Amino acid sequence: MTRIPLLPRIALATGLLALASALSAQTPEWKSYSYPTDGFHVSFPSAPKVETSTVPTDVGQIELHTYTTSVSETALYIGVSDFGASVSGSDPDKVLQGAKNGALSNSKSQLVSEKKIFFGENPGLAYEGEGDAFHISARMAYVGSVLYQIMVVAPKGAPYHDQARFLDSFELVPRVDSKGKPVTAPTAEWKPYRYPSDGFTATFPFEPDLQKQSVPTSAGALELRAYVAQDGATALMAVVCDYGTAIEGKDPDTILDGAQGGALTNANAHLITTKRITMGVNHGVEFESESDQFHFNIRIFLVGATLYQTLVVAPVKQTYEPTARFLDSFHLIPRTEK
Repeated sequence: MTRIPLLPRIALATGLLALASALSAQTPEWKSYSYPTDGFHVSFPSAPKVETSTVPTDVGQIELHTYTTSVSETALYIGVSDFGASVSGSDPDKVLQGAKNGALSNSKSQLVSEKKIFFGENPGLAYEGEGDAFHISARMAYVGSVLYQIMVVAPKGAPYHDQARFLDSFELVPRVDSKGKPVTAPTAEWKPYRYPSDGFTATFPFEPDLQKQSVPTSAGALELRAYVAQDGATALMAVVCDYGTAIEGKDPDTILDGAQGGALTNANAHLITTKRITMGVNHGVEFESESDQFHFNIRIFLVGATLYQTLVVAPVKQTYEPTARFLDSFHLIPRTEK
């Protein structure tokens, strides 16, 4: 399993409108097409052109399967890429954003709108983009290590009347290999991971990625270090931030209340429950919150001048059974110099 894989950038072929014009003589006859080796079925107005190519990405050469057909000057497109172990444990939102940005950049179009969506428990993204001559309506799904892109590319100012029919018809199905055997996703293997430089240990289902970020505070810019693992649509995180002398002499509970309030604000979430907790002599707070799309289980501890946060972020109305297993596994250990 690789650490911090770079974001995949899948190219949207700028020749889709040209392909649509070339194929426009076909008579629309909507049928359902199933592709179990790529894990989906969908309705097209005519049999799609199926192609396989190799494309460069930030994690190396990846095989891309494309399914394309058209009606008049509108192209209907599905792209499927399996990134394998190179993205195991990666943050789905970053993978989806990378794919979206790559498609917009390669097609020289601008983002019009976007929103998070789900395909069952699998995270996805819907967005609209526009170039000088065309409009893109797209949905993406990230399933295990497989990225799906479903697009309608129509002439600018001439929306395709069956756009929703095509996009809504896309459904995921269990993947099989060329011999018809089920393809299984990577299996979670819970292990304890120790980080003495940050003074903690925790058990994750996959090896977490370390992500560093500089965050502005009233005490100046501080480095935030997040250890992130993904289990399906659920993210598990242990976050560490050293405040140094900025919080010297301040009441621990006041600092914790501020951290809780900041977490709620940044996630656009409302508080469900909260309670004071401790870890040895160290003060903490545990709370649940929820936004329109996510449910959060969070514990925060203040240890000297260091703030530790453990989070389980799951899709709203979905229960992640090992939540307590992860949160309870967090323990402090002697801290060493970096």
